[in-house]
Amino acid sequence: MRLKSDFKIDFKELKNVPLSCIITIDFIDFKGAAMRQTQKPVTVRFPMGDYLNIAAEAEFQNTTSVDIIRKAWKSYEENKNILLKLAQLENRLLQNTFEICSATVGLSSVERNNAAKQVNNSFGKEVVK
Repeated sequence: MRLKSDFKIDFKELKNVPLSCIITIDFIDFKGAAMRQTQKPVTVRFPMGDYLNIAAEAEFQNTTSVDIIRKAWKSYEENKNILLKLAQLENRLLQNTFEICSATVGLSSVERNNAAKQVNNSFGKEVVK
């Protein structure tokens, strides 16, 4: 619900009005404007040593310190994806190694299930199914 800008509320006469009903136009416009923004400035304070390193790297790459920080954020985001992929790879390798070892030793299905439980207990999570 949008309030008209000339609409006035006498708060002294209001009783038991939910807080969600008392929203000003300024807040609604600010929220709407924030949702339409494609960029947002961020201010960060670095220790002097880090700042000098960022400035030196920017000069070396013939760019700005802002671009260096943007690249660092992008690298951080990509690193999270790489860590997830590595964890998935590790799980597949453990699963495949267990299957190869089980087949090589010639475990029965009961022995294999017991061995899988032991492996999962030693890792503290379900690695082998």
